[in-house]
Amino acid sequence: MGRKSPQEKKRLSYAKDRRNRYGENDKSSRKNIPRHKRRVNRANRHREQQVLNGARGSADIEGAAIAEESLLKTRPQRWQKSAGATLGALVQGKLAMTDERRVFEAETLSPLSDDELGEMLSAAVHLLPLRDAAILHLLYYAGLRAGELSALALRDVSADAVIVRGPRQRTVPIPPELRPVLDACLRERVDEGASWSSSDS
Repeated sequence: MGRKSPQEKKRLSYAKDRRNRYGENDKSSRKNIPRHKRRVNRANRHREQQVLNGARGSADIEGAAIAEESLLKTRPQRWQKSAGATLGALVQGKLAMTDERRVFEAETLSPLSDDELGEMLSAAVHLLPLRDAAILHLLYYAGLRAGELSALALRDVSADAVIVRGPRQRTVPIPPELRPVLDACLRERVDEGASWSSSDS
């Protein structure tokens, strides 16, 4: 028998390797299966012993018949390991769930088009306070994260670039579309060291 290719090994693994209901492999079955069988057999022996202990004493045909009938009418407990699902079926199920989630997100989330986003930013300049409009423009044009923006101080902002401080400090250049709103906001907020997250007082 020749050596199997990696693709063949993967196919055999997907077909033979089995997982339980939690998606785990059955390596623990070597201990769990004998333990579960012992537990069931012990319960059956205990039930039979209780019935036999009640029938002890002098020989009584009627009592022996009642004890035997009590033993026979009760079905003994049985335990059998479920086959489980193959690894291939588990992977296919997870891929199907991922596809369903992507379809759901695509149907429910409707990102704004470039024109709609431009109209929203233009309306923000007229409808929102200047600081809030500058925040929206920074998030879009500079690509800052919400946490980076909340920790941003005015000393880190200039007309040419934004210095994002943190574990990995970086400098983000200011695009031309952002400069008019940012310059107006910088002129308005003259408190040195104020953060973008603080509201105007």
